[in-house]
Amino acid sequence: MTLKSFGSRLVLVGLGVYLLVGCLRQVSTAAEWIRAGVAGMGDDPVTMRRRALGAVYTAGIEGIERAIPRLGSYWAVDADPGLRRELSWVRYDLAPRKGIYWGKIRGHRRLPESFSPQADPPDYVVISYGPERSPEAMTSDDFFRGAPHPRGREDIAILGSLDTPAASSTVNGPILVSGWSQGGQDPGFSSLYVYLDLKEVDPGILERYPRPDVAAAIPSMGNTDRAGFRARLSLPSGQQGEHDLLVILQTGDGRYRRLGPNVFRWTP
Repeated sequence: MTLKSFGSRLVLVGLGVYLLVGCLRQVSTAAEWIRAGVAGMGDDPVTMRRRALGAVYTAGIEGIERAIPRLGSYWAVDADPGLRRELSWVRYDLAPRKGIYWGKIRGHRRLPESFSPQADPPDYVVISYGPERSPEAMTSDDFFRGAPHPRGREDIAILGSLDTPAASSTVNGPILVSGWSQGGQDPGFSSLYVYLDLKEVDPGILERYPRPDVAAAIPSMGNTDRAGFRARLSLPSGQQGEHDLLVILQTGDGRYRRLGPNVFRWTP
């Protein structure tokens, strides 16, 4: 037998052992599933799901059930973009409570881009973390505490756009905050507030300037001589990384429009 032939046979034997071990593991896993299924025969789907996710999940759901009225409603928030399945289970297990899917959050982020304002928002927010951590319920007031969310006054009929920093962009050096906004024939907003990572920051000198391009694209905008806005922010060198920027435009009559948040990466 040549050395090459012996090596080939050794590789085949190793592959066979690997496949055999893998098959035994699959058989063992299947046996565990079968035993669990037999033990849970007759259980309803909710009980089966709760058993699969464990005691921590079950305790969290039971606590939320006590907190939120049976016919109440809540924002359903996913704290991990990869856990939509667990979020669906939470919503199912809390039925008939109405879970209004709101979006995904991470860390300090409290304003998902998919957020749709309501005149009468739910009193609770339920956050799903996945099988390793209990779902959490908190009042909307607690969830939004410290966040720029002047409830009940947003007017989505106010047109606008946060052009820069663009979502998913990388910014080097000073951060240019620019865009436009106009409420129909109204001359536009009277105050502009800028939030970086949910903390209000001073935009410094705010420039208002004409946006004839917007007027040409949207004739109903009327006079856009002051529709454009731009300002510059500076960050210390130690804050490089991902940030999110939100702009709130306030009109003279107390209405507002939120633009963003745009998530971007910053480097000095």
